[in-house]
Amino acid sequence: MPGIYTITFAGVVRYPWDRCDQHDGEGPTATAFPVFRFRITGQRVLDAREADDGAAVEEAEFELLTEIEQLADRLVSDAGLPDYEELCRVVLKNVVTSEQLESPYAWVSALFEAEITG
Repeated sequence: MPGIYTITFAGVVRYPWDRCDQHDGEGPTATAFPVFRFRITGQRVLDAREADDGAAVEEAEFELLTEIEQLADRLVSDAGLPDYEELCRVVLKNVVTSEQLESPYAWVSALFEAEITG
């Protein structure tokens, strides 16, 4: 779907201290396996016909969300990065939409949490 998609870093949730070697300095540090959040926001300007139709605005929001979910999948399962899917687990935590209130603009913002599992 045509639109603008933005990926932003939304912070670190936690560091898994139990998965790191605190003593000899040879193992991974706690910051090697963070659980972090990122947000993908999709935005689109609707044409005049769509902007006046609440169902069309809602459909645009769902299409944006579908694109965002597919983009997040590609971020962690790119075939060009061998075994990358096994190194990262991504969970959708929250979705906020324009709720048809900002027509002719439609937007969806999805918050994801990613855990490096490698």
